[in-house]
Amino acid sequence: MTNETDKHWYVVYTQPNAEKKLLLAVSKLHLTAYLPLREELKQWSDRRKKITVPVFKSYLFVYLDYAGIHRVKALPACVDFIHFGGYPSIFPDAEMQLLKAIMAVSNNVQTKPSHLVKGDRIKLFTGALSGYEGVLCADPQGKKVAIAISKLNMSLMLDVPLAHMVKIDTPSARFNQSQPDITRRCYE
Repeated sequence: MTNETDKHWYVVYTQPNAEKKLLLAVSKLHLTAYLPLREELKQWSDRRKKITVPVFKSYLFVYLDYAGIHRVKALPACVDFIHFGGYPSIFPDAEMQLLKAIMAVSNNVQTKPSHLVKGDRIKLFTGALSGYEGVLCADPQGKKVAIAISKLNMSLMLDVPLAHMVKIDTPSARFNQSQPDITRRCYE
């Protein structure tokens, strides 16, 4: 059984468009939370404006001990924690470090479900993301790499120069040649 004083990263599912509100409420409880944000250009009928939106809609990452879980669950904007096996699922520290490293490199990322990406498996060999593996996806404006955040069953899409990656020769076990082509391609 886990010691209640141990802290871990968890993922909270929020009410729609309430990620920033929950982040503020969690911060007021003096608890640690992380909300990755990206910039988006929003078009209205009379103007255009850059706004910041969450990378993962309706998700907030919180660093808590067991008692903190109940404190966050009591907040109005919290729907529930992501569960596996009936208990709040611990988000791995390695994936949190990866997520923070990606966000430090670029805030121009997109999310895609991991099972929708197609292409060569690649490994980044230079820069802040050196050593991480991903999938190269075709993109009309250039080359994008999908890096999986497996606990959420999603990938982050980011621009990476071709000179920063090498192809990994082993085919991905995730993609089976018998799958329909639509499940193996990146959506533009």
